Amino acid sequence: MAEEVQKKRSPWVYVGLGCAGGLVLLCGLGVLIVGGLVKVGKDWADDMADPSRRESKARKQAVATLGAVPEGYSAAFSFGFPMVFEMLVFVDAPLLPDGGAPAFTRLLTYWRFMETERTREMKQFFENPDAGSFQNENLLIDTKAELGRGTFTHQNRKVSWIANRGTVRMQGQYDMEDGLVTTLYFECPGDQVHIATWQMKEPKDTDDLAGTVADPAQMQKLLSPLNPCGK
Repeated sequence: MAEEVQKKRSPWVYVGLGCAGGLVLLCGLGVLIVGGLVKVGKDWADDMADPSRRESKARKQAVATLGAVPEGYSAAFSFGFPMVFEMLVFVDAPLLPDGGAPAFTRLLTYWRFMETERTREMKQFFENPDAGSFQNENLLIDTKAELGRGTFTHQNRKVSWIANRGTVRMQGQYDMEDGLVTTLYFECPGDQVHIATWQMKEPKDTDDLAGTVADPAQMQKLLSPLNPCGK
């Protein structure tokens, strides 16, 4: 299993998921789709109001999409629109009964969404260290320094990764302070993009990345029970 790791200076990296463009397209498809969006919004509101419902739904969706919940993690919540966009959030701590965010130290977020011109640019960023930054409206990875990048194989498919110091901005209760962020891009068949971000608080020994989210061995261990390309 070969790995390629390159060091690169990287001031700010913006990774966008292109879902805004997908939703604009959907809105043009007519009343049926609008009704579907309204239902998604209502389901989301109901999930936020009922922590047990939210956890149960997220756990079931994780099993349906990835085959399992990552070992040592809780399924915090899920959100999406069938065949267009899906987001799953996992934390390494038991969830609180009142629905608040627990005191977690690691956060894994998985996305699946329609491919657009923007996502093709994002793929180039993973493949080419000189491809520059990537910017979109939906997800912001605030990067202070790049720690490394490389590839490995999972379930006979290529996984590209970039590890940084920084944080992921999602404008929610699961936003973390600056720490370590690894973004993983999964080479999957079909016309959808599969990507994940894995975050943790920065360790005291910032020179030793073994055992952190920036350690390729830990990335492979995290993914071992999962199928990021879908069941």
